[in-house]
Amino acid sequence: MGLATSKRSEYIARLLTLAEIILLEDDSTFCSEIEKANFTFHYIPKPVLNMCYDRIENILRLDTGYPTYEKALKILTKLKSQSVLIPQNHYLLQLIDLKSQSLKSTNGQTFVTELNYNNTSDPTESPIDKNNPQICKQIGEYDISKQLFPLLRYHSQQLFTGGKQYITNSGKLIPILCQNFKRGIKRDYFSNLKNCEATNYDKLYLNLFLKLTLETVKKIVPYNELDVTYLFQKFSLIQLIQDKLCKNCIPMDSMGLSRDLQVMITRSNVDIYSQLISKLGADDDLTTLSDTVSFMRNHSNTENINPDLSKLVDGVGISTVLKAVKENAIKEKIAVLLHDEIVGDKKTVEKLVLQLSQKCRFEIVITILQLLSKTRGINRITSTLKLFIDYAKFLEEDVLAFIEKELSSTPESEWIITVNKLITKHSLAQISKDSKDLTAYLEELALNLKSTKIQPDIGHLHKVIENVTNGNTESHFVPDSGNNFINTWTKTDITAWSSIASVILGKNQNLATSPKYVVECLTVAKRAYFLVKEKHLNTTQITALYLGLTKPRDGILFQISTGTGKSAIAAIFATIISLRGKFVDVYTNGYIQAIRDEKDFAEFFKLFGLSSGHNAESRVYTKGPKQCYAKSIVYGEPAQFAFDTLRHTFYDLSTMGERRHDFVIIDEVDAVLVDDVFKLARLLEHIPGFDLFYIIFQVLWNRATKITARSEQHNGSLYYVGRDLQEDSKGQLCFHHLGQDGVSRLINLHSYLDSGQDIGDADIMKVEESVTSFLETHLKSYLKAMFTPESILGFEDVEKIQIPNHLHKYVAIQIPKWVESFTVAENYRDRLQYLVQNGQIKPIDYWSTGIIQNSTSWNNGLQQLLQRKHGLHLIPESLTTNFLSNLSLIKKYGKEIGECNIIGFSGTLGKPKTREILSNLFHTISINMPEIFQKKFILYDDITTTTREKWSSKIILGVHAQIERRRGTLVICRTIEDAMFIHERILASKLPHNGIRLYIQNDQDQEKLISNIYPGQVFITTNLASRGTDILVDDEIEENGGLHVILTYLPDSDRFEQQGLGRTARQGNSGSGQLICYGFIQPAGPIRHLRDQVELSNMQNTLNHYYSNLALKEECFSKFSSFVTKVRQHFAQRKNCVSKILFKHDIYSHEELTIIQAMTEKFAIFLLQVENLGREVVADKYSTFQSQLSTEFNFQRGAIHTGVIDNPFFHLTIATDVLQKWTRFSNYYDKVTQHVERAIEMDPEMATGAYLLLGSVLLVGKLGLLGGDRWTADYKTRAVANYRKCLELVQSEVDILQLSDGLVRNDATVEFSDLREQIHDKIYILESIKTLVEGTIETVLKSLRTIDITTFNCKTRKGINLNYLCDTGKFKFSDNVKETSLANLEKLLIANLEPSFFNKSQISHFSNKLPHKLISQQCTTLTINGLTGFECGERDQCLDTIDALQINQFPNSPTLICDGVPWQEFIQLVCPNTCMKGVNKSEVETKLKELTKKLHEGEKVIAISKYSEEEDDEMVHSTDYITCKDSIEFISKCDEGAVFDIKIKNGNVENCKLFTTVDLDLEIHELDASVIPQVLNFFHETKPKKVLVTFSNPVINVGKRFENFERKFSKIGPGEGYYCVKNPGEEIPSDFDEMCITIPNYKVYSPEVMQHLGEIPIGTKISIKFDKIKSKFIPFHEKKCPIFSHSNVNISLNRIRKPTLKQILPIIRSLHFAHFALRFRNLSHKGAQIVINSAKISQEDIKQTKVQPNRKRYVTATLHQHMKRWTKVNVISG
Repeated sequence: MGLATSKRSEYIARLLTLAEIILLEDDSTFCSEIEKANFTFHYIPKPVLNMCYDRIENILRLDTGYPTYEKALKILTKLKSQSVLIPQNHYLLQLIDLKSQSLKSTNGQTFVTELNYNNTSDPTESPIDKNNPQICKQIGEYDISKQLFPLLRYHSQQLFTGGKQYITNSGKLIPILCQNFKRGIKRDYFSNLKNCEATNYDKLYLNLFLKLTLETVKKIVPYNELDVTYLFQKFSLIQLIQDKLCKNCIPMDSMGLSRDLQVMITRSNVDIYSQLISKLGADDDLTTLSDTVSFMRNHSNTENINPDLSKLVDGVGISTVLKAVKENAIKEKIAVLLHDEIVGDKKTVEKLVLQLSQKCRFEIVITILQLLSKTRGINRITSTLKLFIDYAKFLEEDVLAFIEKELSSTPESEWIITVNKLITKHSLAQISKDSKDLTAYLEELALNLKSTKIQPDIGHLHKVIENVTNGNTESHFVPDSGNNFINTWTKTDITAWSSIASVILGKNQNLATSPKYVVECLTVAKRAYFLVKEKHLNTTQITALYLGLTKPRDGILFQISTGTGKSAIAAIFATIISLRGKFVDVYTNGYIQAIRDEKDFAEFFKLFGLSSGHNAESRVYTKGPKQCYAKSIVYGEPAQFAFDTLRHTFYDLSTMGERRHDFVIIDEVDAVLVDDVFKLARLLEHIPGFDLFYIIFQVLWNRATKITARSEQHNGSLYYVGRDLQEDSKGQLCFHHLGQDGVSRLINLHSYLDSGQDIGDADIMKVEESVTSFLETHLKSYLKAMFTPESILGFEDVEKIQIPNHLHKYVAIQIPKWVESFTVAENYRDRLQYLVQNGQIKPIDYWSTGIIQNSTSWNNGLQQLLQRKHGLHLIPESLTTNFLSNLSLIKKYGKEIGECNIIGFSGTLGKPKTREILSNLFHTISINMPEIFQKKFILYDDITTTTREKWSSKIILGVHAQIERRRGTLVICRTIEDAMFIHERILASKLPHNGIRLYIQNDQDQEKLISNIYPGQVFITTNLASRGTDILVDDEIEENGGLHVILTYLPDSDRFEQQGLGRTARQGNSGSGQLICYGFIQPAGPIRHLRDQVELSNMQNTLNHYYSNLALKEECFSKFSSFVTKVRQHFAQRKNCVSKILFKHDIYSHEELTIIQAMTEKFAIFLLQVENLGREVVADKYSTFQSQLSTEFNFQRGAIHTGVIDNPFFHLTIATDVLQKWTRFSNYYDKVTQHVERAIEMDPEMATGAYLLLGSVLLVGKLGLLGGDRWTADYKTRAVANYRKCLELVQSEVDILQLSDGLVRNDATVEFSDLREQIHDKIYILESIKTLVEGTIETVLKSLRTIDITTFNCKTRKGINLNYLCDTGKFKFSDNVKETSLANLEKLLIANLEPSFFNKSQISHFSNKLPHKLISQQCTTLTINGLTGFECGERDQCLDTIDALQINQFPNSPTLICDGVPWQEFIQLVCPNTCMKGVNKSEVETKLKELTKKLHEGEKVIAISKYSEEEDDEMVHSTDYITCKDSIEFISKCDEGAVFDIKIKNGNVENCKLFTTVDLDLEIHELDASVIPQVLNFFHETKPKKVLVTFSNPVINVGKRFENFERKFSKIGPGEGYYCVKNPGEEIPSDFDEMCITIPNYKVYSPEVMQHLGEIPIGTKISIKFDKIKSKFIPFHEKKCPIFSHSNVNISLNRIRKPTLKQILPIIRSLHFAHFALRFRNLSHKGAQIVINSAKISQEDIKQTKVQPNRKRYVTATLHQHMKRWTKVNVISG
């Protein structure tokens, strides 16, 4: 656009000249040029004047010199003369006041404020010659574009980006330019365009625009020339936008201006572009800019779209501006929506609207807000917004208009349901629900098959599907069927056809796969399926069946979408393949599904004359063929097939009968071939002796927790404290430290470490490694030091615990694995990786299927450590002696004929790489079957949260939304723990649900709980519901959008994710799903991509591990299995024909099976030894192993094969089994003793059961056929010796168990647990064994009438105790008691007289050579045992012995010893009253009638009451007596079954008097030190001659306290003991086991003694003997001492004469005391010989008639029981 007149040009030229002057560098020159220019300032616009003001201000401020200063003042004078106004706020006013007082007027105001200037004149009126060419030339000369343009452009940009500052102070731009170009601007810089002619005014203006700012030009250009302003704005904007954007992408004209921008920027939108220019970002483009401007312009009149853009950062980008603009408009709408009448959570609404605006177009959001403004319910608004958000991608204006119309007639209470129905209907309508036509379907299939080996003729396949679907064909197998088409057949026709077809197909396999006959089979199957199920096969089913039945030699894996009917496909496959004469196995996803599917299709199979079954076990399997494997088709889970295959092949149990691995059909094939392909199935064998490892797991857990508790970080370093840490009152960690003064103090740990003291003095160690590394290193060393023979540096003080010798290698190998398993066990959580249920640890396949694996256990001690963690019963660790991976199992199918007979189905086969791996492993082809229907499934947007609380809240909101929409919701969680957590949170939220159900355990029949779902119901489950679960949906739910699935975690595989979401929208139904997970900051999309990469990497790593480890093991197992088969054949050859026929599945003896088990144990340990070795090394080592095994076994006929046994417990199992079969007709004495003695020889310290068994066998002896039993010499003494060794080892095991008990007791988490109960049970069993063995020893010794000898040297005051039997080898013993006792007497004499112990060469006649003086120093005590009980014949050996001694004029009177007398029975001996407890009614009546005859009438001597089990002495000292008559009347009123306690006054007077005539010693054992004073006081009145106090666990300090008394110190050995007597004041010996203090009567109750006794530590076990008490003073008339309620006492009747003995013996024997003996004290050597020779004792014959094994570890049952022991187990590496 040009100027109208030349005045304008001249005016412009003058302005440019003025601008040039202003830009001059020198201030003086500036002033001079201003004067020369002779400008009329009156016509200069204010912006230009402001430039001048700024320059003058700069001069006056800087004091540039008087001349210049004066010139500046002149300019001001000139301004005054022209009446130019200086703005009120200009700095120049202040400068004038400061520097030019002369300019002030008399009234003090500046002259410039007095000017009356009105700047409204039109500057275009100034006289400028429009034809003056010099002006135009000058304009051309003044183009400064090259030097000044960049800076002008920058400051023009600042104008638009700097906000108000530059808008209001735009006049300062030029001074700023002057300042920046102060030293560089010259006139010659502007000479570039000298020769240019201004042909049009647009260029003139453009030059002006390039020099000045927009605001400046707007002031310069006349106000009525708006086009000029617009033009300046337009071109300035074009330049600025081009600078912001990439010019290479913008088409330019010849002037370098964007053509697009020239079109885009118009008069109507130039202001909008001006607002947006500063917000342009580097990534913006013209399209985004244009759209934003259009949006702002279009809505400028209807909405408030002008937010404060200054709040946005410059350069944020146009998209952000547009977003802000829209948000501002939406906020205005929200303000209208949420008016004051609306009450509720308005912030939630705002968030939801913002969320909706991010998903929908602006117009959609505005429409929705207008729609919602018609309701006042905040909850309704919120719920509706959530609904629109979920279906945002389907929202359109027409849909919203229809919804708005429908809502106008809908009550507000039904809004949610109505909107949900309408929007879901519309959304699903956009997803085609019609099935594809056959042509399109097959075209898609052909595309999917393009890269596979299967390339069918699509045209032919089209005809096949049509023919099968129509069924209008006749049979080729039954050609005489007439015109009867297959689609009209009945069930009878199908059965008849099957009988013929099976014969033809079985004979001709090529015919079976020909398309012609496959089509007929499919047509018949389709007809049968309709007749049975009343359903037709769909296109996908027919196509998959045809492709599978005509497959090449490779297997086929079909990816078929969930809900297509895979179960039917599997059943028809199985049917047709079975008709070909093959056995078909159908693998299902669990035994429940196997039972269900087999039952569902049993009628279908029967129609074809086929039998079916499932292999799920309802009872324990032992041996022989399973009935199911005789069926044509068998359903089952893969693990069960693997178990049965192992039973059949490795254990030769004929489990599978004649069945072959012909063909397998796998449902959910990805779970078997991908997830569990390397999973091992094994039959668990508990190896005898492995229960001894319980202590290892106890020690490991306890030590690890202790190390962790004692480790502490300080200043970035780790320290380990060698003592327990505890918190003080301030919560600071402290430890006890013994100071230099010997006092233990509690020291603050961190303060001690900061103090710089030597940490070694406090048993503190600085650890230079991580906590985990230090813990593992320490634990490995600690366990090796404790459980292996190896000596470990730094752990020399660790006390070793014995383990079986043959397992030392195993323990050394396993220790590092056990330590690693501890870390795993510590991190594993209940209801996450496993479930604690019914006292068992059950692994959970939580990352895949969610199945609780009841038949699975972890290895390497992880199972046991988890049991220890939860205080459960420990089970023995098992060895991997047999195994079969899913990979090897699947490869068996079709192997014999060189085919891969595998058909598999899954909804998700995985990525191409996964399929490639499957193809390489199994020779399979993967096919994606097209979907018939477009799945009517809507996936909501993912929700990711960072915390568990937010996650659960989002789930609850999601569930609530579906409840409001009257839909059903399935919530799938990763773990049981998560499912229970969500369940609790939903219940706590009190949602208005219609039922919440949990499905988290597959072993409790919970699946039926979620079979049907109704509106408002919520099912919470784990991955259990992700596979094979069909949930029937109510019609109302389907109408409202179908089942909604919430996946609460991001699965580890895309397959798992699709399986979970595939629970809905099945078989043409509707559905939706959403991922709501936590733990992620970023969206789930990128994580999915990373997840898929990790999955493939893991699969490849697993595959590499298989070939480097598991494959080698399987090769070794295959060879070993062949070797075992050879061994079985060798055993079978030894059987006769009759045995093979009668015992077809039971032809191996227990010994033979045990030998095989011993081999498998060795093989298992071999596998552990070669783990992680290379293929060649493993192969060489296995060859050596098998060669050695063959040599040890010795295949020669008649050879002994037990040489392969390394485990001594196997010898015991053989011996025990033989012993159980022992009869007079089959005497195996020698064989049993041979195995038992071999077990003892192999490991004498672990042969507890062997010693027990050998002792029993010795007592049994050799049974003769006609009763002529024979025993070996000294069989009793040998048996007792073995029993005693057994007791010693049993006690060792008890000690270990008590150690375990202490470890558990100290752990508060398991203090009262099943584990501790198990330990106590084991201790109880062992204690029971001890009791039984001790009882057997006692019985044997009683039968021997043994004599114990105690010798004492009066001079040395030392003695020796010798029981009849001992295990030291120093004494000869035999069953001839007298001979043995005399010989031992002589040896004890030498032992007491000589300084050192006797030599074995000193055997006899040495006593005659010893001086009589030395012999006289010998004092001997003899005890003849076993005199209570049943004597031989009718003679009394006790009395006979006394008679014999009297004949020999033997002066000493014996002491009658009664040990183990119950306190109650002792009271009855010495109490004058007779007491009877628990007497029935008839006995009481009889007794009372007898008393009535003896007593006077009215005499009160009876105390009677009903029987009480309470042990109370009230009846003994009761004085409430009645007559016999009253007593009879009392009992007559009682029931016939009543039981009574009765006391007869003075009924025992005669016996009481008898006991008062003898000296009575009373001894009480095992009393706690705390009750000693009470016991002493109780017996105070009995006046004992002395009291002997014996400490069984002596304390040195106690001995020192009683140093003024005589003390006896004893050292107890096996079968013998030594003792010495110390007088008052003598030194205490250093080594002793027992201390006895003799306290005279007069000192017993002294304060000194009572004080010393009171100082004995509580818990110390004490025995007290009261010597020569007066029985009549025993306080039985008082309430008895409570400490005796369960006590036994030992009584001794001293110096008893024969008459008295004759009276007392019958009384004592009637009470059946446990121990009864005669003791002769203080005998000389000769006297001892006389007693031994005179004793009238004879042995009883004794025999053990039945041997009952007491411990499971030493017993193996019969073959039937042996098979029952096998447990099927899947192994998971720990």
